[in-house]
Amino acid sequence: MTRPKKYATKAEAKQAQAAARLRHYNRNRDEINADRRDKYCRQKRTKAKRALKGAKAAAGGPSQTRRAERDVDMRGKAEREQDYRVEAALGQARTLPKELSNITAGSSRAFFDRVCESHFSDLAFHGRKATLEVLRSHLAKFQAIADKLRPWQRTVWEEKGCSKEWKEMEEIRRDIEQHISWMSEIEVFADVLPKDLPDEYEKQGLEYQRQLRE
Repeated sequence: MTRPKKYATKAEAKQAQAAARLRHYNRNRDEINADRRDKYCRQKRTKAKRALKGAKAAAGGPSQTRRAERDVDMRGKAEREQDYRVEAALGQARTLPKELSNITAGSSRAFFDRVCESHFSDLAFHGRKATLEVLRSHLAKFQAIADKLRPWQRTVWEEKGCSKEWKEMEEIRRDIEQHISWMSEIEVFADVLPKDLPDEYEKQGLEYQRQLRE
C-alpha cells in the first residue's frame, strides 16, 4: 500500500517548503547573518587591497612638497565630507525606532497579541483571504522600515566600515528584523497551518510570546 500524499497540490507543497525555510532561518538567524557579514567583509577587504596596490603603482616615485600639501588638504576635505555623509545617514536611521514604536503603539507584546486576537475574531466574519491580507499589510509596514534602513546602513559601511556608527545601525536593524520575523511566523501559520495558530497562541508557543515574556 502506497503512502498517502502529504500535500494535495503543488501550491500546498510550496507553502510548506516556505514555512520550513522560515523556521530554519528563525532557528539559525544569527549564524546565517554572521556568515553573510563575514563574506561581505572579506570582499570589501580584498577590494580595498587591490585599490591600494593600484594607487601605489600609479604614484611611482616620491611626490614634491607642494603636491604633498595639496594631497593633505584634499584628504582633509574628503574626511569632512565622509563624516557628513555618515552623520546624515545615522540621523535618518535613528528615526526608525520611533516609526516602529508608532506601529506597535509602544508595546510589541501587546501589538502582536492584538494582531492574533483580531485575526481570530475577524476570521468568522470576513473569511480567510481578507484576514490574511490584514496580516500581510502589518508585515509590509515592518518591511518598509527595513527597506529605509538598508541604504543608510550601506552608506555607513562603505564610508567607515565596522565602526561604532555601523554597530549602532546594526542594533536598529536587528530590532526591525525581529519584528519582521515575529510577524512572518504569524502570517505563515495563518496561511499554511491555520488550525494550529490558535493552539500555538493559547500555549504561548509563538516566537514573540517566547521572547517577550510579560
